[in-house]
Amino acid sequence: MRYPVNRREFLRGSLAGAAVTVGLPYLDIFLNANGTALASGAPLPRRFGTWFFGCGMNPDRWAPTKQGTDYDLPPELAPIAPVREHLSVLSGFSVLLAGEANQVHYTGIVGTLTGEAPARMDVADLPTFDVLIADQIGASTRFRSLEMAATGRPEHSYSRRNATSLNPSEPSPLALYNRVFGPGFADPNAAEFTPDPRVLLRRSALSVVADDRKRMERQVGAADRSRLDQYFTS
Repeated sequence: MRYPVNRREFLRGSLAGAAVTVGLPYLDIFLNANGTALASGAPLPRRFGTWFFGCGMNPDRWAPTKQGTDYDLPPELAPIAPVREHLSVLSGFSVLLAGEANQVHYTGIVGTLTGEAPARMDVADLPTFDVLIADQIGASTRFRSLEMAATGRPEHSYSRRNATSLNPSEPSPLALYNRVFGPGFADPNAAEFTPDPRVLLRRSALSVVADDRKRMERQVGAADRSRLDQYFTS
């Protein structure tokens, strides 16, 4: 029988006479019997992500040729095989120009993201759908949204609220890491490396909650133990 645990469960210990608590990631044991909500009845947080790649994509490597629940997986979709039953693949969309000229390399993008063909290049009057979704599910999170890019140019962002309000994308993995987890990352492979005292303190904190961690691991299943191991070794 499964015994759910409250999401606010912490690992506890003592360091130099001070109480130490370490939060935990979401685990199956925090959920109700169906895994559809937290054990307390509170809804699970929702996440939404988009990934965009422009010109040069070969549709035959992405779009399934067979419809239905047993759709085929072209090469670029092969990695989703373990979770295919939980995913739907939508393809074959068209962007209606509604009398507007086709702005090369731009109309298709903006039309797909906003539902309206742009009147001219580099202008999108309507918000992109990621912004609309973030307004609904991002109000209670630390970051309403995070925008990233691989081009190295922040202005190359397809996320915007209107024609003048662009959400610039972060091209630097290090800058993104520091924004999410805080500054102070030091490359351990650098020629001159000095350990960050804050990192050492965090490691000490993890050490003092080791007994409580073992107690927790005895309560959870194999999937949660694997998730805890990943969490504490990351």
